Formats: sequence, C-alpha cells, structure tokens
Amino acid sequence: MTDVAIIGAGAVGLSSAALLKERGHRVRLWSAFESENKALRASGGVTSEGSLVGFFEVPVAPSAQACIEGAEVVMIAAPAFAHSALGKALVPHIVAKQFVVMHSATGMTSLLVARLLAERGVLATMLDLSTSVCTSRKSGPALVKVAPLKPGVDIATLPADRLPDGKAVMESLFGPLFTTQENVLAVSLNNHNAVYHVPAFIFSLADVENGADWNLWSNTTPAIARYVARIDDERLAVAKAYGVIGVPLGDYVRKSVGVVGDSIAEVFAAAAQKRPNPTGPKSLDDRYLTEDVPYGLAFFLALGHAAGVCMPLTEQLLAFVSAVFERDFEGEGSALTTLVIAQRSPAAIVELVQQGFKEKGNG
Repeated sequence: MTDVAIIGAGAVGLSSAALLKERGHRVRLWSAFESENKALRASGGVTSEGSLVGFFEVPVAPSAQACIEGAEVVMIAAPAFAHSALGKALVPHIVAKQFVVMHSATGMTSLLVARLLAERGVLATMLDLSTSVCTSRKSGPALVKVAPLKPGVDIATLPADRLPDGKAVMESLFGPLFTTQENVLAVSLNNHNAVYHVPAFIFSLADVENGADWNLWSNTTPAIARYVARIDDERLAVAKAYGVIGVPLGDYVRKSVGVVGDSIAEVFAAAAQKRPNPTGPKSLDDRYLTEDVPYGLAFFLALGHAAGVCMPLTEQLLAFVSAVFERDFEGEGSALTTLVIAQRSPAAIVELVQQGFKEKGNG
C-alpha cells in the first residue's frame, strides 16, 4: 500500500484516484480550483464508469501542503501549461524522499519543478510518464469514464539513475504497464500528440467551433496524413540530433490503438474503423491547442533550433496557428526554453536530463 497525493481533479486526476483506490492504495487529492475541491467534498469521492465501475471514497485535502505531507508519491495530474504555477505552490512542501510524477509529461516541464526544488537544496526524484495510464473522460465534477489500462507507457526519471526505483514505484501503483526510456528528454521527444492533434484540430476548426461531433482518425484524410508524416519526420530528425531513438508516429498508433497499415494514412483509416465514435475536441479551450502547441510544436522547434535542425513545416504550422488564434504560443511555452534550451548546447541538454540539477541554483 502506497500513500499517494494527487494534484489535480481533471480526468487524469479522478481516474488515477479511482484506479489507485481500487488497487488498495491510500489516496488524497487537492485541486488548485476550489470549485473542484468543493464538488468532490460534497460527493465524498469519485464515481467511475467504463472499464472500472464503482464509487471510491477520496478525501480532499484543505491545502496543497496538507495533501503532500507524508505522501510517498506526489502525482501532478494537470496540463503542461499549469506545471510552472503548480510547481511554485508545491515545491515548498516537497521533500527529497518523495517521487514527483508528471502524469503525463510533455515538453520536459518536469525540469521547471526540478529547478525550483534544486534552489531549495531538495533533490527529489522527478518521474515522467509519456501518457496517462488510461484514456479517461470527465463527465461530471466527481464522475469519470475510464478506459482499460494502456500497455507500454514510457517512463523516465530525473536524474536518470533513479529509473529502477521509479519504475518499481509505478508498477506497485498500476501494475507492469511501463517501458523504460533513457531520460526525460526521450519521453518528451516521443510525445506524438502535437504532431497529429494540431493538424487535425486546425483542419477541423469549423467542427470544433460549432461544437460538432468529429472523429480525429477519420478527419485525418490521406492528404492531411501525408502532411502529418512530414511534420513527424522533422520531430524524428530532432530526436536523432539528441541521440534519442525516435518512435515514428505510425508505429505509436499501431501499438496504442492495435491496428495495422503501412502508411500513416492507412493506419489512421484503420483506427477510424476501430474507434468510430467522436474523439475530437468541441471547444477551442482544449489541450489540443493550449498544451500541444506551446509545449509540443514550440518545444520541438526550440530543440531543433538549438541543434541546427531545419524544421520548415513545424515552423510554418506554429506560425499559422499563432496567427489564427492571435496568441504567442512560443512565448507561452518559453519558460523551459529560457531555462534550459536557449542556454545550452545539445550535449549540455543531454547531460542535464541525465544528471538533473545537482547543486543549489545550478542553471
């Protein structure tokens, strides 16, 4: 039995709480939004539907400090754009013996939290997951629909030599789902979401704005799929420049959805047959935009620039999306770029993600 503090009451936070309670762990939760805390207190816990059915009592902590104190694992279940602000609220209360899990990680935002911890002289183990352990949808303040657990979730730690312990902890929580990666850079560079979410979102913008049902897989037509494949080629070139084994998007979808096909167009067509129900966002305030652009596309591009990798399509797509929404997405995701990428060579970036911040204030 492990004592787990969950930070966040979105779909990932609620589904994680239900899954962990079902497996016999001690769980408590806190959200930065008091309305979510209030709703969960009123319900007394989380109701789960789908592959996990039941009601699970989950206490809501009165504060971030109260949630974290005494926990063996601190799980940050929030979008990447919230990680910097949450880190500032959580870091004063985290201690070195705790595992801090980014569920799920993108854009190496775990480094933002690790840097704050290093400034306190606290070298806790950061643990990045490539994706949530299951697909879930929040359909009420305390109601979540949970899909089956995903096999092969990539995992890495900061510093990298803590990986055996980190994997053992996560397997004690969720079972043998995890595939180890050499460092957190490998996890974030192989987060494929931005590569296919953003084009699908943009080319389906009328459906999104009108709140219509649409399917991610079928809306990625053969022409769009060919474009997505070229964007993915640029991401793979960045991975190669940093010595990371890049997983092609087609391979990822074949494995995660369980389909076959030679090209991305064929793979997406097969995925549409297997998952025909609507899967696309119905709002502009969605992680396809607010997370995948600044912490996906802009992150890949910043790494590419640092390594001298030419990425014209990624650069054009980022500029186009920024123009359509009149937002500086590069600026929104600039905290990590300023902290790590802009100040280091590719070799120094790789060294950092292997070793972590070793000294107080080390930049």
